[in-house]
Amino acid sequence: MPRLYRRGRPVRSRCASLAVKNISMSLPDAVAQGSTVTLRCDYDLEGQQLYSIKWFRGESEFYQYVPKEIPASKVFDVDGVKIKVDVSV
Repeated sequence: MPRLYRRGRPVRSRCASLAVKNISMSLPDAVAQGSTVTLRCDYDLEGQQLYSIKWFRGESEFYQYVPKEIPASKVFDVDGVKIKVDVSV
């Protein structure tokens, strides 16, 4: 699976559920500085509810989606990462 590196550090994701199968992440191999990138995580929960999806750059969390929380999406300040909240789920 390709890894997204931003300023030399990998971007990673965590999907949490009791029954997650067929997890696939769509990430570009390389990104030019200042470019827009779409990160996508597809999964099969086998009928279970999603607890959370979290995206990290290195050890720093920059995006969190927890459907049961209000608001469901949270963005954290991480140097070099900007999130378009209006198109993020």
